[in-house]
Amino acid sequence: MRANKLRHLAEGCLPEGASLKTDRGRALYVSNCPEARSALETAGFYVAQRGALITIDLTRRLLPALEGCFLYHDPDDALLRQLGELAGRDVRDEELRLLTLSLKALERGGAAKTDPDKQLRRTAALCLRSGGGGALALACRIQRTQKEERRYED
Repeated sequence: MRANKLRHLAEGCLPEGASLKTDRGRALYVSNCPEARSALETAGFYVAQRGALITIDLTRRLLPALEGCFLYHDPDDALLRQLGELAGRDVRDEELRLLTLSLKALERGGAAKTDPDKQLRRTAALCLRSGGGGALALACRIQRTQKEERRYED
């Protein structure tokens, strides 16, 4: 449900009959409707042409909308607590990439192809060296939400 907020936002920019699918590549979504580019960009997405399709990605402008969707909190989660201390720092492209991967895994409802904590820690190390880290707690909350949802499904 939570990841669907972005999907609904993107779908609202598309005309009836246009498709929106989770991208199998690096983007968040892909659509067969290039004429919706302007509306998607106005909504805060980054849009690029890929042949006859367009790819649709997160931007920093969309992060506040995501923040309210993922309120997972565990006072005993040391990683989440440490990453939360980075709030307010710059958000690096690597963090947007990690958020995209986390959201895609959540939408698919399946396990991520690689260990999410390992990806998160690797991205955190890279961002800390470069002065970023502002969206790492959000990525952690998305991943923890996915774990919780899978646990309740079992």
